[in-house]
Amino acid sequence: MKEIAVVGPGLMGLGIAQVAAAAGWQVWLVGRDAAAAAAGHARLASHLERQVARGRLDRTGAYALLAQVGAVADDTELAGCELAIECVPEDRALKLGVLSRLQDALPAGTLIATNTSGLPVTLTASSPCRLAGNFLYVIPGAPGTSCVVTATQPGDAVYAAAPPVQYTFTILANLFGMYGVAVLPAVLARLIEFPTL
Repeated sequence: MKEIAVVGPGLMGLGIAQVAAAAGWQVWLVGRDAAAAAAGHARLASHLERQVARGRLDRTGAYALLAQVGAVADDTELAGCELAIECVPEDRALKLGVLSRLQDALPAGTLIATNTSGLPVTLTASSPCRLAGNFLYVIPGAPGTSCVVTATQPGDAVYAAAPPVQYTFTILANLFGMYGVAVLPAVLARLIEFPTL
Protein backbone atom coordinates (compact mmCIF):
# COMPACT_ATOMS: atom_id res chain seq x y z
CA MET A 1 0.00 0.00 0.00
CA LYS A 2 1.29 3.48 -0.85
CA GLU A 3 1.81 5.87 2.04
CA ILE A 4 1.26 9.63 2.11
CA ALA A 5 1.92 12.22 4.82
CA VAL A 6 -0.50 15.13 5.13
CA VAL A 7 1.06 17.91 7.20
CA GLY A 8 -1.49 20.29 8.70
CA PRO A 9 -4.64 18.34 9.65
CA GLY A 10 -6.99 21.30 9.22
CA LEU A 11 -9.91 21.63 6.80
CA MET A 12 -7.85 21.32 3.60
CA GLY A 13 -5.49 18.69 4.98
CA LEU A 14 -8.33 16.48 6.20
CA GLY A 15 -10.08 16.76 2.82
CA ILE A 16 -6.90 15.62 1.07
CA ALA A 17 -6.48 12.83 3.64
CA GLN A 18 -10.03 11.56 3.02
CA VAL A 19 -9.60 11.55 -0.77
CA ALA A 20 -6.21 9.83 -0.49
CA ALA A 21 -7.62 7.15 1.85
CA ALA A 22 -10.54 6.59 -0.54
CA ALA A 23 -7.98 6.08 -3.34
CA GLY A 24 -6.32 3.32 -1.29
CA TRP A 25 -3.39 5.19 0.27
CA GLN A 26 -2.30 4.79 3.88
CA VAL A 27 -2.45 8.37 5.18
CA TRP A 28 -0.40 9.75 8.06
CA LEU A 29 -1.62 13.02 9.60
CA VAL A 30 1.19 15.22 10.86
CA GLY A 31 0.57 18.18 13.17
CA ARG A 32 2.86 20.58 15.00
CA ASP A 33 2.97 17.86 17.68
CA ALA A 34 1.39 14.48 18.46
CA ALA A 35 -1.65 16.10 20.13
CA ALA A 36 -2.42 18.22 17.04
CA ALA A 37 -2.19 15.15 14.78
CA ALA A 38 -4.52 13.17 17.10
CA ALA A 39 -6.98 16.09 17.21
CA GLY A 40 -7.02 16.13 13.39
CA HIS A 41 -7.76 12.40 13.35
CA ALA A 42 -10.66 12.96 15.78
CA ARG A 43 -12.05 15.76 13.56
CA LEU A 44 -11.91 13.43 10.55
CA ALA A 45 -13.80 10.74 12.51
CA SER A 46 -16.49 13.31 13.41
CA HIS A 47 -16.73 14.45 9.78
CA LEU A 48 -17.17 10.86 8.57
CA GLU A 49 -19.87 10.29 11.21
CA ARG A 50 -21.76 13.33 9.89
CA GLN A 51 -21.51 11.91 6.37
CA VAL A 52 -22.97 8.62 7.62
CA ALA A 53 -25.81 10.46 9.42
CA ARG A 54 -26.64 12.37 6.20
CA GLY A 55 -26.66 9.18 4.13
CA ARG A 56 -23.65 10.20 2.03
CA LEU A 57 -21.47 7.34 3.26
CA ASP A 58 -22.28 3.98 4.79
CA ARG A 59 -20.83 3.11 8.19
CA THR A 60 -18.64 0.31 6.80
CA GLY A 61 -17.13 2.71 4.27
CA ALA A 62 -16.53 5.33 6.97
CA TYR A 63 -14.75 2.78 9.18
CA ALA A 64 -12.66 1.58 6.23
CA LEU A 65 -11.58 5.15 5.41
CA LEU A 66 -10.74 5.95 9.01
CA ALA A 67 -8.72 2.72 9.32
CA GLN A 68 -6.43 3.99 6.54
CA VAL A 69 -5.68 7.26 8.33
CA GLY A 70 -3.33 7.45 11.29
CA ALA A 71 -1.95 10.26 13.45
CA VAL A 72 1.83 10.55 13.62
CA ALA A 73 3.42 11.03 17.02
CA ASP A 74 6.98 11.33 15.69
CA ASP A 75 8.47 12.23 12.30
CA THR A 76 10.37 8.91 12.23
CA GLU A 77 7.00 7.26 11.45
CA LEU A 78 7.10 8.85 7.97
CA ALA A 79 9.91 6.61 6.68
CA GLY A 80 7.57 4.66 4.35
CA CYS A 81 5.93 7.68 2.70
CA GLU A 82 6.21 8.15 -1.05
CA LEU A 83 4.50 11.54 -0.99
CA ALA A 84 4.03 14.36 1.52
CA ILE A 85 1.69 17.32 1.12
CA GLU A 86 1.94 20.32 3.42
CA CYS A 87 -1.38 22.03 4.17
CA VAL A 88 -0.42 24.61 6.80
CA PRO A 89 -1.70 28.22 6.86
CA GLU A 90 -0.46 30.72 4.25
CA ASP A 91 2.62 31.90 6.12
CA ARG A 92 5.84 31.58 4.14
CA ALA A 93 8.09 31.18 7.17
CA LEU A 94 5.81 28.45 8.54
CA LYS A 95 5.63 26.69 5.16
CA LEU A 96 9.40 26.81 4.66
CA GLY A 97 9.89 25.42 8.17
CA VAL A 98 7.48 22.56 7.44
CA LEU A 99 9.10 21.81 4.08
CA SER A 100 12.53 21.75 5.73
CA ARG A 101 11.19 19.45 8.48
CA LEU A 102 9.79 17.09 5.84
CA GLN A 103 13.03 17.07 3.88
CA ASP A 104 14.88 16.01 7.04
CA ALA A 105 12.30 13.36 8.01
CA LEU A 106 11.54 11.69 4.67
CA PRO A 107 13.67 9.27 2.68
CA ALA A 108 15.65 10.75 -0.23
CA GLY A 109 13.55 10.91 -3.38
CA THR A 110 10.20 11.34 -1.61
CA LEU A 111 7.93 13.77 -3.47
CA ILE A 112 7.13 16.77 -1.26
CA ALA A 113 4.28 19.02 -2.40
CA THR A 114 2.85 22.24 -1.06
CA ASN A 115 -0.81 23.14 -0.97
CA THR A 116 -0.42 26.87 -1.36
CA SER A 117 -2.60 29.43 -3.03
CA GLY A 118 0.21 31.98 -2.94
CA LEU A 119 1.46 31.06 -6.42
CA PRO A 120 -0.84 30.95 -9.45
CA VAL A 121 -1.26 27.90 -11.69
CA THR A 122 -1.69 28.78 -15.37
CA LEU A 123 -3.57 26.40 -17.67
CA THR A 124 -3.30 26.43 -21.46
CA ALA A 125 -4.97 24.17 -24.03
CA SER A 126 -4.17 23.18 -27.59
CA SER A 127 -6.71 23.37 -30.42
CA PRO A 128 -9.52 22.19 -30.80
CA CYS A 129 -10.02 22.94 -27.11
CA ARG A 130 -10.40 26.20 -25.23
CA LEU A 131 -10.09 27.02 -21.55
CA ALA A 132 -12.29 29.39 -19.57
CA GLY A 133 -11.19 29.45 -15.94
CA ASN A 134 -10.81 25.83 -14.86
CA PHE A 135 -13.17 24.49 -17.55
CA LEU A 136 -12.08 22.86 -20.78
CA TYR A 137 -14.40 23.44 -23.72
CA VAL A 138 -14.10 21.00 -26.60
CA ILE A 139 -14.92 22.38 -30.03
CA PRO A 140 -16.54 19.57 -32.04
CA GLY A 141 -14.08 17.93 -34.36
CA ALA A 142 -13.16 14.60 -35.81
CA PRO A 143 -13.31 11.69 -33.37
CA GLY A 144 -9.83 10.72 -32.23
CA THR A 145 -8.63 14.34 -32.15
CA SER A 146 -6.68 15.19 -29.02
CA CYS A 147 -6.05 18.35 -27.08
CA VAL A 148 -3.30 18.88 -24.56
CA VAL A 149 -3.76 20.87 -21.36
CA THR A 150 -0.57 22.22 -19.81
CA ALA A 151 -0.34 23.48 -16.21
CA THR A 152 2.54 25.76 -15.29
CA GLN A 153 3.52 27.56 -12.09
CA PRO A 154 6.17 30.28 -12.51
CA GLY A 155 7.67 30.52 -9.03
CA ASP A 156 8.93 33.74 -7.46
CA ALA A 157 11.85 35.09 -5.42
CA VAL A 158 11.36 32.38 -2.76
CA TYR A 159 9.97 29.35 -4.65
CA ALA A 160 11.45 27.79 -7.79
CA ALA A 161 9.23 27.34 -10.82
CA ALA A 162 7.44 23.99 -11.01
CA PRO A 163 8.02 21.82 -14.09
CA PRO A 164 5.08 21.91 -16.53
CA VAL A 165 2.49 19.14 -16.25
CA GLN A 166 0.58 17.98 -19.33
CA TYR A 167 -2.62 15.98 -19.67
CA THR A 168 -3.99 14.79 -23.01
CA PHE A 169 -7.73 14.51 -23.65
CA THR A 170 -8.96 12.51 -26.64
CA ILE A 171 -12.28 13.38 -28.29
CA LEU A 172 -14.22 10.14 -28.64
CA ALA A 173 -17.27 11.40 -30.59
CA ASN A 174 -18.39 14.38 -32.65
CA LEU A 175 -20.89 16.23 -30.46
CA PHE A 176 -23.49 18.88 -31.27
CA GLY A 177 -21.78 22.06 -30.08
CA MET A 178 -19.31 22.70 -27.29
CA TYR A 179 -19.29 21.01 -23.93
CA GLY A 180 -17.24 21.73 -20.85
CA VAL A 181 -15.48 19.59 -18.27
CA ALA A 182 -13.71 20.64 -15.11
CA VAL A 183 -10.08 20.24 -16.04
CA LEU A 184 -8.05 21.33 -13.01
CA PRO A 185 -9.11 18.37 -10.80
CA ALA A 186 -8.29 15.99 -13.67
CA VAL A 187 -4.81 17.46 -14.13
CA LEU A 188 -4.10 17.40 -10.39
CA ALA A 189 -5.43 13.85 -10.10
CA ARG A 190 -3.03 12.77 -12.84
CA LEU A 191 -0.15 14.10 -10.73
CA ILE A 192 -0.86 11.97 -7.69
CA GLU A 193 -3.17 9.26 -9.04
CA PHE A 194 -6.21 10.31 -7.00
CA PRO A 195 -9.69 9.88 -8.48
CA THR A 196 -11.14 13.10 -9.91
CA LEU A 197 -13.89 14.66 -7.82
